[in-house]
Amino acid sequence: MFKEKRVKYFRSVLMMFYTSAMNPKYETFKEQVLSYLKEHPFKLNYSMLEVMGHLPIIKEHAANLYDAVMLYAHALNSTLAAGGNDTRDGSAVISHVLGKTYQSITGLGRTIDANGDANANVSVFTIQRDHNSTYGHIIAPVAIFQDYNDTQIYAAHAKAKINWVAGSPPVAEPKCGFDGKKCPPPEVNHTAKIVGGAVSGVGLIVLVILAVAYR
Repeated sequence: MFKEKRVKYFRSVLMMFYTSAMNPKYETFKEQVLSYLKEHPFKLNYSMLEVMGHLPIIKEHAANLYDAVMLYAHALNSTLAAGGNDTRDGSAVISHVLGKTYQSITGLGRTIDANGDANANVSVFTIQRDHNSTYGHIIAPVAIFQDYNDTQIYAAHAKAKINWVAGSPPVAEPKCGFDGKKCPPPEVNHTAKIVGGAVSGVGLIVLVILAVAYR
């Protein structure tokens, strides 16, 4: 059962998922993949699925494979254009891949870092109020992490707003730090202690004198 109280607990929860394809022609790409799957060497027969009104689901793994082949092709061309004549020289080919920024078939910009790893495109999702939803809330994207000069930049979507519980993001660290060392200790007023000690001393002396006098 849906409970509004549970939504409150998740208002400040940020969820991250891989960013979906943004290329308007990506649907055409998936149709082409389905067409090629019918041909050699795959020879995939999904006619029964078509009769039932279904088609195989083309996931973004296909786009990643396409991107990898295109990256290799461009790197190989660059290697040959630079005077290389051995297509089996993997070190020469990979040198034209490292540090390269490219446009994925999904429409997203990606970068291959110096270690050969592709930076992931990640979207940030939060609980958003939606009066058209059965539950009054939906999980919707509010921002995306984009590559810019080999740095991940947080870019908020237009009009998107995170519904923070306190109205603003929580601070990353308490004002005085987690151990309190970033705030100076409060100043102690020693005047009262000095006066109190002096009065106590005088009182003690008076008591001693009275005790001796009336003994």
